[in-house]
Amino acid sequence: MIRVHRGLGPHELTPTIVRELTAEYLADDSKAVWNKPYIRKALLAMSRNKCVYCETRIDEESKYMEVDHYYCKSRHPTKVVEWVNLLPACKRCNVNKGDYDIVAEGDLVDPTRDDPQQHLILINYRLQGRDDKGRRVVEHTYLNETNRTVKARFEIGTFVSEAIERLSALAKECLANPSDRRKLNQLERGMLALLEEARPTSEYSATVATIMAGHPEYQVAKDGLEALDRWSFNFASLETQMLLCKLG
Repeated sequence: MIRVHRGLGPHELTPTIVRELTAEYLADDSKAVWNKPYIRKALLAMSRNKCVYCETRIDEESKYMEVDHYYCKSRHPTKVVEWVNLLPACKRCNVNKGDYDIVAEGDLVDPTRDDPQQHLILINYRLQGRDDKGRRVVEHTYLNETNRTVKARFEIGTFVSEAIERLSALAKECLANPSDRRKLNQLERGMLALLEEARPTSEYSATVATIMAGHPEYQVAKDGLEALDRWSFNFASLETQMLLCKLG
């Protein structure tokens, strides 16, 4: 989970439309009045096409993209189309969260309101809460489901760790022979590709960023690029984004 900037809602969702759609739902709660193309499109853009909870990729056309209500619609029906109450989620997370009522049961981490770095840490590919809000979101959206989320984090973490170790070894070779342009280019491209995977737009960016930032060999590779005068502004900018995504 990473911080998400909500921004303004879609221009089509005017106060008048909100009242009309809310009234429609209150008259017939079987109608998914929030499932409008312009709402879905705006939510996907807000979350960079990812589930706000587990960070799996979701597409506008995907049947797995669902509109989650931070205040559950069964207990808070007048909030069913309030922009600040809507979140894009994968089917797994939305179904798991279900009718959880934050008023009666306690707040969850909402990445459009909260900074997940303040509430969650990643230990052995499992998310742990720093506080009650963090613990509740992990528990009630099943963010440590072994065969889904934890397995995905493990596979990604293994790939990232191996890539960092290769870059570290390559940096040492380049320092020993700085005239080898082929290896220098490999080092630069490899670091760039890895940092790109830790950007907020990338799937599971929190996992990638956390593994990278905590791996001792990452600093070795970075130091090598700096010593070779190859650590550019682009690298620094991507690293800043990476540090904003990491947990713990």
